[in-house]
Amino acid sequence: MILLKFTVRNHRSIRDEVSLDLTRPSLRTLQPKDGDWLAATYRIAGIFGGNGTGKSAVVDALHFALAAVAESSTAWQASRTMRRVPFRLEAASRDASSTYELEFVVDGRRHAYGFEIDARGVKREWLRDVPTSRWRTLLDRDRAEKTLRPSAEVTDRELVLSRALQLPRSPFHAVAVELTEHVDLVLVHHSHREARLAAIADMLADGSVTFTDLQSLLQVADIGVTDVSLEERDMPEHIRAAFSNFMRAMNVDEEPRGESEGEPAEGPDNLD
Repeated sequence: MILLKFTVRNHRSIRDEVSLDLTRPSLRTLQPKDGDWLAATYRIAGIFGGNGTGKSAVVDALHFALAAVAESSTAWQASRTMRRVPFRLEAASRDASSTYELEFVVDGRRHAYGFEIDARGVKREWLRDVPTSRWRTLLDRDRAEKTLRPSAEVTDRELVLSRALQLPRSPFHAVAVELTEHVDLVLVHHSHREARLAAIADMLADGSVTFTDLQSLLQVADIGVTDVSLEERDMPEHIRAAFSNFMRAMNVDEEPRGESEGEPAEGPDNLD
């Protein structure tokens, strides 16, 4: 799959519509005349700007859109409302819908897939392709018009493409697979880095990966790391107590140590 363009509106720090366009200016038609999509697109792109200008939000929005295709018909159904992360600095945006659209190439053919969601669920969803020289509509869903062509058994909070991912005979199954299995995203926010480091430490601790394996990987990456080690330390008692109190304050289901010993449990006001 070749990503051509990604457009998002009303996601985290992005209020107005923005697009990441990977097509070259020389591409003036819907598809290159010689069929060479690699030559018609930029394979490397950079997003530059100051802190807090929404650079990482664009990647996060792409991650969200792909996750919606992968999980809105399964894991997301456990939520009572549609999962979404709108721009929250003004009331109008918090209540407004969010839009995501990807343009991409699958088997040499250009496609455009997008959806619009709000707190109720999916407001619109569409899928188009270019078999010759014009756009052709493959999927058209509009809650306001009460239309869904072709018809499909989906809830208000799941995407048709997400349902198609579970149905190999669906005409949209192949596109859903391309979007969920053939796009690799590596998020670089500090929380994601910490999660990856914690996962590596856990794998080292339980033996699912060896130090030799990790050293080889780091040497191949050629980032200047030549050795790696794991150090385990006991958590100080005062930190352990503060963490336990915090977890209780967040309504985590765990037995308070004070109550198990016949003592009154410390409440959230006692957090250090």
